[in-house]
Amino acid sequence: GLAKDPKVEGDIRSDMYATLANLYLANGDTVKYKEVVTEGRSKFPENEALLRAELQGFLDAKQYDKALVNLNQAIASAPNDPASKLFYYIKGFILQTNVGNDSAALEAYTKAAALDPEYLEPRYMSGLIYVEKGNELATEMNNLPLNAKAKFEKLKKDQDEAFAQALPYFEAAYEINPQDVETLSALGEVYRKLKMYEKAKKIQAEQAALAQ
Repeated sequence: GLAKDPKVEGDIRSDMYATLANLYLANGDTVKYKEVVTEGRSKFPENEALLRAELQGFLDAKQYDKALVNLNQAIASAPNDPASKLFYYIKGFILQTNVGNDSAALEAYTKAAALDPEYLEPRYMSGLIYVEKGNELATEMNNLPLNAKAKFEKLKKDQDEAFAQALPYFEAAYEINPQDVETLSALGEVYRKLKMYEKAKKIQAEQAALAQ
C-alpha cells in the first residue's frame, strides 16, 4: 500500500539480459551464459554490460579478431569518454602483442593516455614497443660479420634512436608512479643503453630501496 502506479523509465530488457547472463555465470553454466550474452548483444548492441561480457569472452578464448571488432564498436559509441580509455588500451595491447601492428598499437595507447593523464599502462607499453625494437636491432648487430663495420654503425644509430624514443614514455610512467617495479626496471635499462649512468644509478638505488 505504499506504492501506487509504479512506472519504469526506459527499456530495461537489455539489463535483464545482462542480469540473466550473470546468474548463469554464477551457477557455472558457461554455455547458457554465452548464449544469453550473444542474444543480448544482437538485440541491444549499445548495452555496455553486454558488450564488456562479450569482449571478455573473446579475450578468454583468444579470439582477437572478434575482440578487435568488439572494441572498435565500443570506442565508436563514445570515442572521447574517459571510460573508453580501457577499450583503447586493450586494443593497443592486442595489436602489439598478437597482431604485430606497432604503429596502430601506439595510436591506441596515445588515445588511452590522452583520456587519463594518470593512466600508467599505455605509457609503459608504448615505451616497450621501442625497447623491443632496440633489442631486435641488437640481435641483428650481434649476427653481423666482424668486417661489416658500416652496417654495424648504422644499426647502432637506429638502436640508440629507438631507446631515445622509448625514454619519454617511461619517464612519464615514472612520474605517475615512481614505485612501479616494471617501470623502474625499464627506465633503468633505457638510461644505461643511452649511457645516462647517473640517472641509471638513481633508479638502481630506488629499486634497491623498494626491495628492502
